[in-house]
Amino acid sequence: MNKFLLLIFLLSLGVCSAANADIYDLPKSESVMNKKYGLSDELTFQMGYFPVGAFNKYAGIGGTYTKVFNDVHSWEILNGIYTMELAAGLKKDLIDFYGGKDSDFAILKYLVTTNYVYSPFYSKSILFNSSVVYSQLSFIVGGGLASYTTTTAPAVDVGLIQRFFLGKSSSIKFDFRYYAFFSKEETVRAHIVLMAGYAFGF
Repeated sequence: MNKFLLLIFLLSLGVCSAANADIYDLPKSESVMNKKYGLSDELTFQMGYFPVGAFNKYAGIGGTYTKVFNDVHSWEILNGIYTMELAAGLKKDLIDFYGGKDSDFAILKYLVTTNYVYSPFYSKSILFNSSVVYSQLSFIVGGGLASYTTTTAPAVDVGLIQRFFLGKSSSIKFDFRYYAFFSKEETVRAHIVLMAGYAFGF
């Protein structure tokens, strides 16, 4: 009986010490997933669409140069977009039925911005249960200038970039941004911009 009680006592001590070890031991860091593809300085060629505008919609084409400090922090030194007007129905009605003129509307010609890029999320997904896809989500904020036919306006932008890696030095990027412009002209409006691009690192 005494041996049985001694065995129970020793086992309880072991359980208590294990529980205390779990509580008081320092946490062990473990890598959730090793990154297969890293980032490097890159050029991106892109094209897209400005879908929201009361008087004007635009198609755009352009490019970016990004300086990468590490896998999380980058600086998009230059983002340039040349735009082509796609007249909205409201503008056409004002010209056709109310005597408006093209010169009454500020038409966007190009955008030039510089942005901070923060990339905290790196993902690995299975595509159709057959291929592994590596991707990265980035947040951006910055500012620059917008050139219109009638004025030049300071601009700020915020947005998201979803990147899908094709290899060690190439990827496809889907870029969603909101641009706000500071101008007294009523026809200078904020824009949402949707871009898709091909990026290659060097």
